[in-house]
Order: sequence, then structure tokens, then C-alpha cells
Amino acid sequence: MKMYGLLCIVILVVAFAVASTAQDVPPRPIYTIDLSSLVPQDTTSFQGTVAFLGNQTLAVSICGKVGCNLATFDYADGKIRQIAQVHEVEHSRSILRASDGGVLLTAVRRGKENGVVHFSSDLRSSQWTPTVPGVSTAGEKIPNGNGRLLAHSAIAAAYLDQGIVRIQGMDGRLLGSFVAGIPSDKFIPAALFLGSDRLWFQRSGTPEIRDFNGKVLLKLDKPDGWGGRMGKSDDGTRLMYDRYTRHVGLAQTIMEGALVLPTMGMSTDGDVPNGEMVSVIDTESGKRCFEWNGKEKLLPIGGYHADIDPSGRLVAIMTQGSLAIYRLPDSCSGRE
Repeated sequence: MKMYGLLCIVILVVAFAVASTAQDVPPRPIYTIDLSSLVPQDTTSFQGTVAFLGNQTLAVSICGKVGCNLATFDYADGKIRQIAQVHEVEHSRSILRASDGGVLLTAVRRGKENGVVHFSSDLRSSQWTPTVPGVSTAGEKIPNGNGRLLAHSAIAAAYLDQGIVRIQGMDGRLLGSFVAGIPSDKFIPAALFLGSDRLWFQRSGTPEIRDFNGKVLLKLDKPDGWGGRMGKSDDGTRLMYDRYTRHVGLAQTIMEGALVLPTMGMSTDGDVPNGEMVSVIDTESGKRCFEWNGKEKLLPIGGYHADIDPSGRLVAIMTQGSLAIYRLPDSCSGRE
């Protein structure tokens, strides 16, 4: 009787998995770029990063042992065109969009100083600027405030001071504040500005969309996986997550769970990803606009493998040797 019950459970689990797979049709890219010419020849393990420079241009960096190979692309006429390419530039933490459409390489080390390298969009000229306190990576002044800096934008900054989040404007004016609670050693609140009057905010577990006075406008489900890479459209209406995931079969799950107690949680593979998920949600409705789940030819943990364009209409996702660009729907209707 017990065997019969177990068999029924297994059948139900398999049937549910098949049904879920059939319903979740993988998105199809509108463009695919071959990045094999950028892959370093000095190593078999390399890291990659992608960033939109505008609604029709983007930059890609692939790094090996010696340095990073950097390229820019556009698709203004409906076809992918490489604008420029340079080899063996310095290692950086990430690449970002500059205000003039160029490329910013962040956290570049020269001697004892950290700084930013600013490339023009055609990669013909570059300038290194050392990091200056109170100035953002993009060269913008960060409004002053007391406590820990949680987030900043071109118009404001959010500080956490003794359990209170304060939003400071560029002119020093307080734009809003709310109680967030005293942070613990295990979890410090995270925030991201969405447009001119809202924040994505997460203290523990459930992310929320709040106004500057802490009013919860929308509660979001915590996305699957882990990782801190997030992107957003310029107006803040669309939010992108790039997360590492781990999904295994029932037997492996039971085995990993059984190892947690005798090993004090130190020797299982539960923190080793075997997948990556990129998703986009509408920050006004909470509905899902896009979801991609990758399992093959994934890049190592550490890089920014996806980005959303400033208009919130496109998502670029990078894997080993290629880059895929997906179009987002005009309106989002999927579950969060």
C-alpha cells in the first residue's frame, strides 16, 4: 500500500513537471550576436558583461587572465552592426552606460588607486578618472546624508541612519523618510530608485515598491535564486532581475537536505548554481513581462550577464560566446 502511494506521488510530480514545461515556452530572441572573436585565447574560463548604451546600442566585455576584450554594437537599421572593438583593456568590476553614450569601466585599479575608465562609444579614446568620495561612477555628485548610502540616482540619494531611511535631494532638501528598522549583520536593506518618486526596497524576504515616505505601493514576490544584479528602464516602470538558480531532482533534494545537519550546512552543493534566470516585471502592476531560464553555456558567477535598455523594450542576455536580444511586450500580463 505504501509503495502504491509513493508511486502515485511520483506520477503526479512527473505529470506536473511535464505540464509546466509545456506551458512555459522559452522566449525567442530577435537578434543573436556571435561573440567568439572576443573570447580570450589565454584561458578556458572567462567572464562576460553586457550593458546597453542607449535604446539601439550596447557594449560587451569578455575578460580573461591578461585583460578584457571590449566591443560596441548597434542595430539602428534592423541589423546588428559592430561599431568598434578593442583588446586587452584593464579588468573592471562592471561596464555601465555613460551620459554621452560611451562606456564606463568601473573599479579599475591603477597602482594604489581605484577609478573609472571612460571610453567613447567608438572606443577610439579613453580617459581614466580616480574615484572621488561623494561622486558617482558616472561622475555625478551624490547628495550628502548621514548613515549608510543605500542607493543614488541623478536627482537623489537614500541613506539608512539608525533604522530610518532618508531620501536627500540634490539641493540638500529632505524628500522623504520612513522607518526601516535596525539592520542586522545578516541582512542590510537594499534599495533602487525607480523614476523620480519611487523606490524598490527590500529589508528581508519580500521586496516592495515604496514612495519616498515609505508607503508600500506594491508587494512583490521574492524572485527565485540569488544574486544582486538588477536593471531598470529610465522611467522605472520595468525592473530586471539577473539571478543564479539551482534546481535538482527530488532524490538530489532529499540527499542535500540530509547532509545539512551532519555537516552543519557547510559541505552540500546547495549554493552551487546550475542555472540562471533573467526576469522583467512591471513595477506598477507587479505583472511579469519576461522570463528566461538558462542551463547551458552559462558564464561563471560574478559578471553582469543581462541588461534592460533605457526604454524598457529590450533585454540582452549573454552566455558563453553569444549574446541574445529579446523584445519585451508593450503590456505585461504574466504572473509575477
